Amino acid sequence: MRALIDTNVLLDYFGRREPFFSACEKLCAMQAFGDIELWAAPQSYADVFHILRKTISSADLQSAFIESLNFINVCKVSHEEVAEASRRSWNDYENCLIALCAENIDADYLLTRDEDGFQAAKMPVFSPAEFFAMLESEHGLVYDVQLL
Repeated sequence: MRALIDTNVLLDYFGRREPFFSACEKLCAMQAFGDIELWAAPQSYADVFHILRKTISSADLQSAFIESLNFINVCKVSHEEVAEASRRSWNDYENCLIALCAENIDADYLLTRDEDGFQAAKMPVFSPAEFFAMLESEHGLVYDVQLL
């Protein structure tokens, strides 16, 4: 299973923002068990840096980014994706680029807390919490993370 995680999910993870951080921890547990491949768009890292640099030092953020590359793959955005996003004329250009990244990696899911911004996405879109509810109801899979 392959999922692209949107910028707001990365913000929740790196910023340890509750009540959303626990779902991010579950995604990391899924990845550790080999049950999911996590992907992100490169511009999401830039956006996370821009937003969180006011509360987390540059050095700490960049260190966390490096560590995350052990379990989050980063897709490529090229000339073609920039042009295609412009042709699709979504209201939110950034969301369109993220959806194109998801398409390019053949993502099974796009995980975001901005589901309305991805109504034209070509794969199922869930919030992380809804994703785990779906896994439990449809597949009987439960991921529980005990925070230390």
